[in-house]
Amino acid sequence: ATVAPGTTTFTLVDLDEVAVRVGVAEGEVGTLRAGQAARVELPALGRTVAGRVERVGVAADPGSRTYGVKIVVPNAD
Repeated sequence: ATVAPGTTTFTLVDLDEVAVRVGVAEGEVGTLRAGQAARVELPALGRTVAGRVERVGVAADPGSRTYGVKIVVPNAD
């Protein structure tokens, strides 16, 4: 998404693990389960990192019609 300069987009609190929240389409959300392996692509860093699904939303966002999914990525660096 595009945001205006100076707008807070996220706050890092604990860097040992990083939580990534994504929206997943209704047709795909049924295949996800907590504890499942996940990959997160970081184009700005030119790499992909491994994580795990921590939580799968049970209700769709009315605006985007996607389900919220939280993926936790270890951050050893």
